[in-house]
Amino acid sequence: MMQLPYTAFKGVPLRGASFALVICMAALSWSVSPAAAGTETGEWCLTCPDWNNYEAWSKWAESQSSTSSAPPAGSEKPTNNQTIEYYPKEADPGSDGRSEFLAPIESVTASDVILDISPEADEYIEGAINVDYEVFLEDDARSKPVSDVVEILGGAGISRDDSVVIYGECLPCGGGPVPATYTYWLLKYLGHERVRILDGNIDDWKAAGLPTSEAPAMRPATDYAPQANPDLLATYDYVKSGRAQIVDARVAEAADPASIPGSVNIPVETILEGEKIKGAEDLEAIFNDLRKDQPVVVYTNTGVNGAVVWFALEMTGYDAILYSWRDWLEKQPALEIDLLDAAADPNPAGFGESVRINASFKGPVAQPVEDGSGLFDAWLAGDGRPSSSTGSPRGSASLDAASRTVRISSSATKTSEAIPDELKCTAIITGRDGTEVGRASLLQTTEGDYAGVWVADVDPGAYSLSILASRSGSARYFERVLDLVVTDG
Repeated sequence: MMQLPYTAFKGVPLRGASFALVICMAALSWSVSPAAAGTETGEWCLTCPDWNNYEAWSKWAESQSSTSSAPPAGSEKPTNNQTIEYYPKEADPGSDGRSEFLAPIESVTASDVILDISPEADEYIEGAINVDYEVFLEDDARSKPVSDVVEILGGAGISRDDSVVIYGECLPCGGGPVPATYTYWLLKYLGHERVRILDGNIDDWKAAGLPTSEAPAMRPATDYAPQANPDLLATYDYVKSGRAQIVDARVAEAADPASIPGSVNIPVETILEGEKIKGAEDLEAIFNDLRKDQPVVVYTNTGVNGAVVWFALEMTGYDAILYSWRDWLEKQPALEIDLLDAAADPNPAGFGESVRINASFKGPVAQPVEDGSGLFDAWLAGDGRPSSSTGSPRGSASLDAASRTVRISSSATKTSEAIPDELKCTAIITGRDGTEVGRASLLQTTEGDYAGVWVADVDPGAYSLSILASRSGSARYFERVLDLVVTDG
């Protein structure tokens, strides 16, 4: 029987078509207007148009949990604003702890639903169905409402009782385990018990002499009845309570004052060897400073990319919970500042070319402009997408196609007060699923104007620019204000 190495598991992109943020910071605390969820009366509504944010997903989990039987007494772990019992995980002494998470190729049977989550695949495991993981995300990299996700799964012929084996990656984006681990987390959050990731890829499958096909299989539609697993999704209140260890899984350069206080930096790249997750011994060494008897909250910009670290922690015996930096950001005080212009030159830029990024501010404004978006959309999609609230600041925005310069105006009344010298800025480049692929510091050139250089050493594709301005303990977030394009050179 063929034995696959632990590192045979492959997933989806850490780079590709992307978004870019600009972060301006001056303090350890950050701010963006909190998001609203539900109806205008404040009642929770499963099918309301805005039911695609972080608070709504958490509230759905809370409502689901309230109808289930209470667990036995144990240590308390507050998640989703309720008391949930917590027990430290212990790996089976007779195993390496992977069987619950990874499916060796030889273990896959005809009774398993094989789910290929690759976009633009041209070859499939025989009998596999294809659901591009991106269909779970909105165009702005936020997660779709649970009702939409459930409809997608049921329409693909998947029920919560099925045994599902996930495989696939985003080859156009550069490959990597993000989509597979994100989809795994998503199913687990919806209460799917029998789900694993294939310990290998389609090349390993073919090397084992197993059949493939040029087209995916089709299954009759069914009903997917979700049952929330709130332990897997952290809330702002739980994160700030100090009861969990906090891991910032963003690139090392991002682990600056923008990080959640008390967090330790374990970048996604740290647990990867090429496009594969490292072996068990390496993971144990990487996570050595974390305790297994205390929950671990993992966050990235939107949370999507953080699913890789979450998966690795779970597989190594930790009780991991996914979170989004954007949700944390949205709960901080608002900064009264206005973004006037953002520009990148050259744009398009060739691979490896230096791109000058400019951002201009004016402020403070008499009334801060609220973004009004939540977060779960940001990382279930929004690190993504992340997860990350997206869209221009409320008001108006226009893009000059010729100069590729965005101009944003707000309906709020502006004052003529100058931008303080302590404002600091960083340009951050992120992917369509919230994955961060690069950043550059922006320095003040004249009053209110900031500039910096970003080297476009990313895969060719479309990217976007967002702005986060911060000073004196507050911040203002402007997202996806400018499209960036990287070509082959």
